[in-house]
Amino acid sequence: MNTNSTATQPLTKRCTKCGTSKPLDAFNRDANRPDGRRTYCRACHQLMNYRAPVRTLDNPPTLQDFSNIVNSLPTDEMRAKFSMAIINAMANVIERYTNKSGNQ
Repeated sequence: MNTNSTATQPLTKRCTKCGTSKPLDAFNRDANRPDGRRTYCRACHQLMNYRAPVRTLDNPPTLQDFSNIVNSLPTDEMRAKFSMAIINAMANVIERYTNKSGNQ
């Protein structure tokens, strides 16, 4: 009896974060999942775990910090999708830092 396990497993999977179908290699392994892979692709997982540099009133975030985040996204589609949200978040953060430093 010849059982071919690759015939029953799909070769691609859809990321639940970005909605893109990608090869299984694009997903980290997870022994607790039925298919053995995480639900988010590696690119989305990196975005979710991104740690921004620690900023203070003496060292506020810059436009370059946020530009680096956008440029680190893996595809043009993701850059287009997230760039406006990141730009709006940037403006809010910079405004908060500007207001705090101006009030002192």
